[in-house]
Amino acid sequence: MQYKGTLGTGGTITALPNSHSKGDTYKVITAGTYAGIVCEAGDFIICVNNGTVAANADWTVI
Repeated sequence: MQYKGTLGTGGTITALPNSHSKGDTYKVITAGTYAGIVCEAGDFIICVNNGTVAANADWTVI
């Protein structure tokens, strides 16, 4: 796993990136729906499939 930064308002990114690799990990800092899953601040989103377009199936939440 590679920690890439934070996800949410004022974070490293505000939406999941189009280009991603297995193991990319982001910490949610703004609650919301990411990768089709309702997330709370403090959740982690991990990429499970390489991709070049945003696809909910490429991510899982812990």
